[in-house]
Amino acid sequence: MGRPEPVVLFAQTILHSQLDEYVDEVLFSEPVVITACEFLEQNAAPSTPNISLVGATSPPSFALEVFVHCDGESRFRRLCLPFLYSHSSSNVLEVEAIVTNHLVLRGTYRSLTLVIYGNTAEDLGQFNIELGLDHSLANVVSSPSEGKFEDLPPALRSSKFKFEESLSSIKPLSFQSTDLDLSLEVKKILYLALKMHQIPNVENLIPDLGSAVISAVSKYVTNSNCMPHSWNQDLADGFSKSNLDPQESNNVHTEASNELFEIWKNVHSVAATRFGDDGFAVGLEELPTTKTILELFNNSFPYYRNCSLLDLQCPSQNNWLVMSLSLVLLICSSKESCFYFVDAGGMEQIINLLCWNTPKSTATTLLLLGIVENATRHGVGCEAFLGWWPRSDRNSIPTGSSDGYCSLLKLLLEKERHDIASRATYVLQRLRFYEILSRYESAVIKVVSNLPSDELSADRVSFLIFASSELAEMSKLIKICGPIEDPSPEAIARRISKSSHLEDSLSFKATIGLITSSKYSFLQFDTDSCLLSLIQERGFFPLSAALLSSPVMHLASGPAAEILMEITSSIESILLSLLFCRSG
Repeated sequence: MGRPEPVVLFAQTILHSQLDEYVDEVLFSEPVVITACEFLEQNAAPSTPNISLVGATSPPSFALEVFVHCDGESRFRRLCLPFLYSHSSSNVLEVEAIVTNHLVLRGTYRSLTLVIYGNTAEDLGQFNIELGLDHSLANVVSSPSEGKFEDLPPALRSSKFKFEESLSSIKPLSFQSTDLDLSLEVKKILYLALKMHQIPNVENLIPDLGSAVISAVSKYVTNSNCMPHSWNQDLADGFSKSNLDPQESNNVHTEASNELFEIWKNVHSVAATRFGDDGFAVGLEELPTTKTILELFNNSFPYYRNCSLLDLQCPSQNNWLVMSLSLVLLICSSKESCFYFVDAGGMEQIINLLCWNTPKSTATTLLLLGIVENATRHGVGCEAFLGWWPRSDRNSIPTGSSDGYCSLLKLLLEKERHDIASRATYVLQRLRFYEILSRYESAVIKVVSNLPSDELSADRVSFLIFASSELAEMSKLIKICGPIEDPSPEAIARRISKSSHLEDSLSFKATIGLITSSKYSFLQFDTDSCLLSLIQERGFFPLSAALLSSPVMHLASGPAAEILMEITSSIESILLSLLFCRSG
């Protein structure tokens, strides 16, 4: 008797709040035999007509990996080679039949509509079918597997796994260099500052509001990850973070928000008596959403939507500008709030302020650079500052010059003081890295999408050449992103003085210090954790895996084969550069 026709084992859309790298799992209550997986694009119907499911996969293309757990094995195995999902190609993945009760997906997406086809082990048993698999059906049925996540490869581990959930999302990477949303204390600072700013005649009622807000923001950013990186004079420290105890840091953050709340309590009764309490009541028990806070910010400071409303020659407006820039520094510290700020046109006004010919104070320039540094930790911030936002076609890179990039170059040409010049250089390196990363992504997608089964066209070879050159640039840029020393005589004297006070030339501490600061050190400076975050956000490694494992690439010959070897060598060089640094 023949094998029964495959049936639908699972059909559902896996939805997340935002685009990021996710690992999602599907658990079956009994062992099943999986024969195919189908991924449905936007508004597409499945190939099986009796399913009431509409496709909602987003974005239109991304690298995807599929794993399964087989009974008796300590690790998950790949169901297929990594591949590039694309709307324009066939998305029915036929696989060699395998018995499992646990399937895992890994990729960078926001939503994924998945249909799994196959048969239950019970159905196959009724037909007395012998499966030519690694594990017999009888063994699987009698001893069902419980795919333990502690046995997964490191990239798939999760410390928050709930086995009772039939479909759950897990975050595989413990590394998190950027916050996804504003913390509770930041929301308190923003909400209190904006509500007080809305009080009529606030300049007379709270003359020190701007100073109080700047003080609260300063306390927060100097004790948190939203503090713009400043290169440490000690080369061994690299990108080291604050050594504050987490509890002590939380106390500082709470103190910063409490200072503003004390000011609010002192003026609230006066404001309520003069103007009524309806519009100025503040309840910190249930803070508004990030989107609501951003709408409140845009209403309070309209010149972030139209820079012509700002007059830097007016002292009062200049004071409010410094206060508002301090708040923007906090807003751009998280991915979600940065998106709302960019989407409302805020980054365009930051670029306008940087390009403004009116003389700015050093504090204002450093604040503007700090905002750009925080914003460019996220892909949306990089794209907005480069002038790419919003992109109509995610697979192509806009051409032309960038006003934001040019404004930072102009700062360097003006021979600014070292702290301004080093921060501008630091941001320029990151923006250049993101540009190369995006151009590589675009080239790979054009190479892998809709590949024929037996040849590599001349157009795709040209895209391979472009991808290879971008990888070579990326490898160089990772290696040169190190600390920027202050060349001033005072800084050189401090370094000489520090080195002259080494304890003993043969002591362990002195030896480690000299090895670390040596340009021949095997252990390189820490790679900027924000670069690592951008690499993860753009799906660099899954995309590279999809390129290298594409079957048609193994058919390449002549110049195409040489280019593919160069690409492999460049990816290897990038991996080694990250492995040889502490943060990688």
